[in-house]
Amino acid sequence: MDASLSINQPLDLDSLRIAMYIYATVHSQL
Repeated sequence: MDASLSINQPLDLDSLRIAMYIYATVHSQL
């Protein structure tokens, strides 16, 4: 997890939802 990516851009629900989707997708494939 890169903290810098979430810090550099404002936190809104759409980007959070996309980030959660990508996170779940990547970790479900491992």
